[in-house]
Amino acid sequence: MGVIKSIILRPLRPDGLVGTPFLHHKFVDDDAVVLVVCDLSRLLLLHLLRERFADGSSTGYLAALSDPKISKALLLIHSRYGEGWTLDNLAREIGMSRTAFAGRFHGLVGLPPAKYLTAWRIQEATTLLEDTTLSVDQIAEQVGYHSDVAFRKAYKNATGLTPKQVRSNKAEPLIGKAARLLLAPFSTRNP
Repeated sequence: MGVIKSIILRPLRPDGLVGTPFLHHKFVDDDAVVLVVCDLSRLLLLHLLRERFADGSSTGYLAALSDPKISKALLLIHSRYGEGWTLDNLAREIGMSRTAFAGRFHGLVGLPPAKYLTAWRIQEATTLLEDTTLSVDQIAEQVGYHSDVAFRKAYKNATGLTPKQVRSNKAEPLIGKAARLLLAPFSTRNP
């Protein structure tokens, strides 16, 4: 344990490598030590997850993923977000009543299914705006909007920015973008 402790607690080096330096061979000469630390990390994560789920008190996204019906709904939303999902057809697809599905989804995920779908579509649209040269109309269609006007309005309501503003700001420094996302919940703007 002394070897692992000295590796984990090693001070930052002048070459600027940070994060998990014990996983970099530059810091560790012995492959066996790297293997042991990786395995211990995996075991610790598994132990923490088992403890979290053992008493059934898991909440949030992890609880949603552990529910077979809701995890299937999330998979459908994440993989087929461009489809015209409604509460009715999502519930039918996973084999639940509309009311039971809406209640369980909202209870586990923290958002109603329609709001979650919109948030996922907006996230995917942002990625496409920043990483592709597709037109806004093409992106709107790809993420499930049949009208570019409806897409632009939904995008502006969700982010406070127009798709054009996001596209023109795609070179924004990462730190500024991260700060904007972190501060969004504290924004005074009304959604």
